[in-house]
Formats: sequence, C-alpha cells, structure tokens
Amino acid sequence: MNSIATKGETWQSDQPDLLELVTENPVPRRGAWGFQFRRDLRHAHMWVIWILGLGCVAGGAASGFWQFAVLGVTALLMIGWMYYRISEGYRRLPLALGVIDRLGPHWRSKQFATAHARLRTSEADAAVVLPRARIQDLIEKHGKLEVLILLESKNRFSRVVGWRPLTEGSEAD
Repeated sequence: MNSIATKGETWQSDQPDLLELVTENPVPRRGAWGFQFRRDLRHAHMWVIWILGLGCVAGGAASGFWQFAVLGVTALLMIGWMYYRISEGYRRLPLALGVIDRLGPHWRSKQFATAHARLRTSEADAAVVLPRARIQDLIEKHGKLEVLILLESKNRFSRVVGWRPLTEGSEAD
C-alpha cells in the first residue's frame, strides 16, 4: 500500500481506474503498461490510428510504393512513443499531496483549469491541470482542496488524479 493514499480514504476523481492504479501500487507500478493498453482499446480513434498505420505499411510493401510504408511506420512510431511516455509516467512518477486554493485559466481549453499546488512535502509548488467543472464549485464552497498528484519534473504540468475538500486542521499534517 502507498503511504499517501489508501483504499479507506475518500478521494474524488474523474478517472477512478487511474486513482486505483496509483494508490494501490508502489513505484514502479506493475501493470501500468496493461492499464494504458486497456484504456486505448476502449477508444475508436486509437483503433483507427493503428489500423491506418498497419494498412499503410502493408499496402506500401505489397504495392511497392514505399512512401506509404514510411508513412505507416511513422504513424506507428508516433503512437508507440506516446503510449510509452504515458505508461512510463503512470509507472514511475511519485505521488505527492498538495493544496490548491484558486484556479487559473487553461491556455487551450475552457473545460480545464490550471493551479499551483503547494506541496505538503516541501516548500515547492507544482503546476497542475484540473477539470474546471468539478473543481471550481468545491473551491468556492470549501476554500481549499487537497489534491493527489503524479508529480512531474519542474518544468511540466503534473497530473491530478484525485481531490478532496480540505478539512479543518488537516493542513497542519
């Protein structure tokens, strides 16, 4: 069990399967590769990319137009690299607890918000991205939220996998 979060604690999340993976498995988290593969199987656009990539490779090899094969290999390498980066992030990134008290705009989407989470383990902050609709009401109601973060390096946004209202006296932990 991870010392930061356990089954008995109540965290809210827009991805409960990811929350379960990171809280129940210590780093390096076994099963992260399979977890991401199962998630990809649920989305049609992933099937389309794989089928188009393999189809271009097969069509290029069969017809002699190697440009198609190169296009297919490039698509497969790109999707493979993205799969690797996501899976390795789930597998190796440490969990951290942080506190947020306000949201900022997201540069690309109104559905998301950015925030600076004050980390419990250090004086540093972590830049995070959260789903605006679920978080904004909680911050207005409770003032502060405790967030469970997959902590990235300094110059990248960290991923919030769970949140809960900050209760009285729990900030001193």
